Amino acid sequence: MYYSAEHGYFEISVEIHTMGLPWNLYTWYLTLNTAHVLRRKAIVQSLLNEFSKVNRDSDESHLTEHCLPLMFDIFRDSKV
Repeated sequence: MYYSAEHGYFEISVEIHTMGLPWNLYTWYLTLNTAHVLRRKAIVQSLLNEFSKVNRDSDESHLTEHCLPLMFDIFRDSKV
């Protein structure tokens, strides 16, 4: 999952997650970022819905420095 998330293969990351591997904050963020850049709104919405299931224990600074600004960008760009 790390390799696919780091190299922009968000479809593979999502598929691996559906097979049972839980998200961690890093892979979730990279997958969300790639989907947002590629304007894949359905995937972005699905990933935002998964946020409550993401393991955020690993790095709180990554959440505040990277994830929250990305989420605010997504919300600002969204009309729904």
